[in-house]
Amino acid sequence: MSDSANDRKRKLAPLVVGLGLVVALGAWMLPVHVRSVSPGLLRAAGRGTPTLAAFGQQLVESEKIGPAALVLSAARTVGDPGAGALAVSLDSLSARQPALTTWGGWDPYLDPIFNLRSTQGAAQSRPVVTFFLPEKARAALHGALDRSGSLGVQDILRLHDVPATGRFVPAARPGGQPLDALILLTAALYQSEHLSPSLQRELRGLAEDSAVKKQLGSLEPFFLDLLALGRRLDWAQLSELLRRTESTRTVGEYAHLARVAPDQLALFYSAALFTDSADGVASYLLAFGKSGADDLRLALVDGVGAVRLLLYRQVPVDHHAGPAIDATAELVLAHPRAMLGLKYLGYLIGLFLILRGLDGVTSAPPGLERAPPTA
Repeated sequence: MSDSANDRKRKLAPLVVGLGLVVALGAWMLPVHVRSVSPGLLRAAGRGTPTLAAFGQQLVESEKIGPAALVLSAARTVGDPGAGALAVSLDSLSARQPALTTWGGWDPYLDPIFNLRSTQGAAQSRPVVTFFLPEKARAALHGALDRSGSLGVQDILRLHDVPATGRFVPAARPGGQPLDALILLTAALYQSEHLSPSLQRELRGLAEDSAVKKQLGSLEPFFLDLLALGRRLDWAQLSELLRRTESTRTVGEYAHLARVAPDQLALFYSAALFTDSADGVASYLLAFGKSGADDLRLALVDGVGAVRLLLYRQVPVDHHAGPAIDATAELVLAHPRAMLGLKYLGYLIGLFLILRGLDGVTSAPPGLERAPPTA
């Protein structure tokens, strides 16, 4: 290479190194990652989507007092600015329908049986199990459900006569009131179509199997989980959750979360309703534990779009992510694979330019080239 070419190469070397650093830095600042999601991308995904408080207002307009109360609690926890307005709306609805507050809302199936608006007592939510335990209530439910034309309901009711149980006393024996109440609760949820189709099918299959084998079997864990949730949720709250729950496994996961983190139940519950996916929320929380709960809370601040992105990716939030090019967030959301490829391409190009520039810096100046060996 001529001396002039070497000289030009040395002069351009700092510029080439600098350009390589800029390209690599730009690639690093693209808000796309393989095994995590950046807070900036969450904000972009949630921008313009409903907030928790807005979702709570929708529940109030649908007269779902109980679910709206849990969403209000979650909105306050995450500091949603609309929580105050939601509280006013919920208080107004509760004042107009004080009797329905105990059930969490009106239900067309239960109203003829319990006459919901005539419920006496304090206007506050009550766990649904407390309504199904009294003998008079169970007798009324038996009478109504026995007339059901649903084969699934009839299969569930046959569990009353199953003699072999584990932790429960058989429903037909003295002391079997708790199991009888849970059987009736399950049948009522089935009859009133408050179970997701897949959960309905699974429960019917388990009930048929238990009736044939004359033992509670695999249904016993489900009833224990239902009891755990029924002690913490009113009728409307439980119904809305199970409508978005695809399997008995997810019911068990929510019961577990309710036992180990009761103070965060409102957050988990609200996320399930907010995204219309109890399974996705439960899977995320069980996969990432306490840090997952913190990440879910962060996403709830940004709106439903952010929560759905987090559950779809099933990855943690990278809280140590550096500054990002926010203008590229929409492109990352629309074309995640392409932008990830662009990120790695930027790293490669940046590294190539840096090495090329360093090669120019270290090249020998004119007059110092190594002399050829003598004979």
